[in-house]
Amino acid sequence: MVQDWHDLISQVQYQVKLEEDVPITARDGVTLFADVYRPDTRGKFPALLSLSPYGKDIQKLPVPEKSQDRYRGTGGIESGIPEYFVARGYVHVRADHRGIGNSEGEYCHFGQKQQEDGYDIVEWIAKQPWCNGNVGMLGHSWFAVNQYLVAAQNPPHLKAIFPHSGYTDEYRHFDYHGGMLDWGFYNHLWRSIVTHTTEPISKKEFTNDQLETILVKLRNNIDIKSVPFLYQLTLVPEKNPVLFDLLVHPYDGPFYWERSIYTRYDKIKIPV
Repeated sequence: MVQDWHDLISQVQYQVKLEEDVPITARDGVTLFADVYRPDTRGKFPALLSLSPYGKDIQKLPVPEKSQDRYRGTGGIESGIPEYFVARGYVHVRADHRGIGNSEGEYCHFGQKQQEDGYDIVEWIAKQPWCNGNVGMLGHSWFAVNQYLVAAQNPPHLKAIFPHSGYTDEYRHFDYHGGMLDWGFYNHLWRSIVTHTTEPISKKEFTNDQLETILVKLRNNIDIKSVPFLYQLTLVPEKNPVLFDLLVHPYDGPFYWERSIYTRYDKIKIPV
């Protein structure tokens, strides 16, 4: 008799217990917040981490049955489903980046601080009484890119990652396709990021004079002048700081290398 494949996979064993807004202290003292879903019983379990700027509270909404259009898509609900994993013996931690939701600090778009926060959260998870010391990461799209960057930091207790549909070269795969700025996606995307941060990274990278020189050049560029959404950013960068940072970095270089895992494939030492 042939067995039903449903009987051969992991089975539901536990009820799900949720702890909301659990504080986590990053290495620089910034407090980050996470929701912890775990089996409603005593014991130590392997844990899974999901991390993004869409906000952990958004992840509690029902997943759309199907993608409706290019703007709504999954609605940013891409972290994995705790009810599935936790019932089968995992802890699922959904954490907010710095500058996202209630987490303190300034949002840092895929930057070094954000990557280090991932390391710190992994190691915090491993020390909790409900964790057996084994941590993985999962999630789709933005959650996937985070996994690569955190894995390259080599947190000792991160054992594996499962990045689904995440780019590896921010400049070519996401921001500048064929050298052309994909401004439409980021013009929409910023509205999906639940942040209290509006300061562009570029304002710390360049002096005021350097930045003004770049902005004058952009304002005189016919391609920029032809797109009001872009031109207004040269006047008020805070309207969309991520898109503004892309505008002032039109060519590949250190800004994108820091945020692209292809420059550090050799740093990832765990199963992917």
